[in-house]
Amino acid sequence: MVNHLIFSGTKAIALQDLPESAWTQLGANADTDDLQKRAATVAFLYRGIEIRANAFVAVPWEIRTAGDSKGEPLWVSEDEDAPAQLALLANLPQLLWQTEAAWCFKNEAFWHRERNRIQTLNLRWLDPYSVRPKWDADAGLVGFERGLSKGMPKTLAVEDVVYLWRQGLRETSPATPPAQAAAQAAGVLYNADAFAAQFFARGAIKATLLTVEGNPNPEEMKKLEAWWKRFFSGVRDAWSTAAVRAGVTPVTVGEGLESLTDATLTAEKREDISTALGVPYSLMMSNAANFATASQDEQNFYNLTIIPDCRLIQRQLNRQVMAPLRLRFLFKPQEMAVFQEDETERSQAFKNYADAGMKLSIAAEMLGLYLPNTIQYADLDVEPPAPAPVAVAPTMPPPAMPSIDMAAQAEMKAFRRWLKKRPDRDVHEFKADYLSYEELHAIAAEVKGAQGSETPDPFLVAGWGDYP
Repeated sequence: MVNHLIFSGTKAIALQDLPESAWTQLGANADTDDLQKRAATVAFLYRGIEIRANAFVAVPWEIRTAGDSKGEPLWVSEDEDAPAQLALLANLPQLLWQTEAAWCFKNEAFWHRERNRIQTLNLRWLDPYSVRPKWDADAGLVGFERGLSKGMPKTLAVEDVVYLWRQGLRETSPATPPAQAAAQAAGVLYNADAFAAQFFARGAIKATLLTVEGNPNPEEMKKLEAWWKRFFSGVRDAWSTAAVRAGVTPVTVGEGLESLTDATLTAEKREDISTALGVPYSLMMSNAANFATASQDEQNFYNLTIIPDCRLIQRQLNRQVMAPLRLRFLFKPQEMAVFQEDETERSQAFKNYADAGMKLSIAAEMLGLYLPNTIQYADLDVEPPAPAPVAVAPTMPPPAMPSIDMAAQAEMKAFRRWLKKRPDRDVHEFKADYLSYEELHAIAAEVKGAQGSETPDPFLVAGWGDYP
């Protein structure tokens, strides 16, 4: 039997050209460590992740009993502490912040259900880099493997973990996270900062080659090299002078800080990071051309980046956590101050359409007016029932039903939301087209009397959890 071997002529293969199957991973993931290092040391990337997480928890939310859309919610984001019946969700605000931050790095987040034999007692954050989902070709998700620092990995059941993730094109893998897309641009900024730090650490001396006349022995060369390093090390010796007896000629071969003066390159990499994170550059740098531009950028940031994340996490949270508890979690971005000016403009447009004879349902749907869950757009066109006949003299007409001014009601709702976000502001600052000052003051007194003492915003972010 004759074996034939084909030699391609390749004598060596670079390490980076080897397939992944040729490697055995030991310890932490190198790419993971590098990405976390970039986020911890590159200020622009760090700030972008902070902006996303902080903006996410700034979106108002509420928790209601499932099926109850009219009564008072059990817990709203303005309340600092969870009610007694929702004690197991006490960590929810912090978990939401950590989830959005984790989605920047991995597009995955894991919450551990701490429970007894009967019920869930608490939800605890798990390090997303320590947990790996386990998939089966037929059964789908069958469990989770948690790798601890010491010992064998621990297997967690599906019902013991809340798995929040943004799915990509693959069936069992999340989408590429934003921080990973920004890694190369962040690496350029990281290396530029590292170069500047090392430049000053070696006494602000450029990389230099020493040329010596003649043919000195190796011992003399080592002494010369040691003297050069010792003499020019440290910033305090950067401008020192020394007399050299031998014929030594320094030749500069490296670059100094002038090589970092390319502001265009730095700005381009910052814009790349901002684009990958989905955060407008004007929010990162506070350099918007005017207030209108800054306001529009903020609205775009919420509409295109934050609110889609809210919807994805809301659905998964309701399915995995709230539904078994017969609860419903709901984000309410329409109540944010950044969208309040739009409400006033829509109410004016709604009045214009109504005055022109357009059906209220069509006008409301065109403007995207927010309606309660129990009301449909078509309900706006239902005529009120005719009043019952009154036994009075024939000459007296029946009392007419009062007409409903939809525009005034819409403005009243907008004013209540405006006042809720600005309890200390003068009510005359609200631009009212249909409500009188007396009506504004009456509504303000009613809202303040109902609210009582408000608690401050609960989202005081302290950072990542310290769970193993």
